[in-house]
Amino acid sequence: MTTLADVAAPARARLLTRPLMVRFVSVIGTATSFYLLLSAVPLYARSAGASTGLAGLTTTALTLSSVAAYPVTPRLMARYGTRAVLAGGLGCSRSACPRWPWPSRRTSG
Repeated sequence: MTTLADVAAPARARLLTRPLMVRFVSVIGTATSFYLLLSAVPLYARSAGASTGLAGLTTTALTLSSVAAYPVTPRLMARYGTRAVLAGGLGCSRSACPRWPWPSRRTSG
């Protein structure tokens, strides 16, 4: 007589695979860097002498550029692959900001 203990349960596939975890990390990193930048750019614009309205427009420009990329990104990923598109985006953001414009820490005196 066969009991339930004798019957092997079918193996279930793991839900959290390495590629999925890499994707989670990349999404969290991208979102974190974008939203940290989104809050810091208007402050930087004000410290550089921009008016309040112009500093607000920097937030608008960043938001509109990300919204404009939403419909294009899936097509690019289907054509070139996920890694190539992520690397291209990283390269574009790096070329747009070759050196972070840190404020001077020198004291006058």
